[in-house]
Amino acid sequence: MKTAKIISLIGGILYLFYWLGILFTLFQLNTLYSDLSINYNPWPVVIGTIVWGLVLVSANFGFFYYLRQKEKKEAEVKNAVLYSLLIAVVPLVLYLVLSTFAVVAPLYTLTDTF
Repeated sequence: MKTAKIISLIGGILYLFYWLGILFTLFQLNTLYSDLSINYNPWPVVIGTIVWGLVLVSANFGFFYYLRQKEKKEAEVKNAVLYSLLIAVVPLVLYLVLSTFAVVAPLYTLTDTF
């Protein structure tokens, strides 16, 4: 169970920093695109990226908190490492693809307009 707590904590911290970096990048790009008057609406992808990142951060820290509470009660959680890996590692690929698309798609529109 200690391994599951470590995986959840590290996953939550990594998702938090990555989410904040993507959030900052998307808002900087949005101000750039609004200054250039590009006819592109990035909000559906941006909102999806923000919500998905927030869900992943909350899930990792929530599972870490859940494991801490179970450890205080001295209760065993079956398959805790498996659940921790499912929450921390499996969504990583989907989130990386979604966030990359959120950053790259407007750039394609920028080059397409010129």
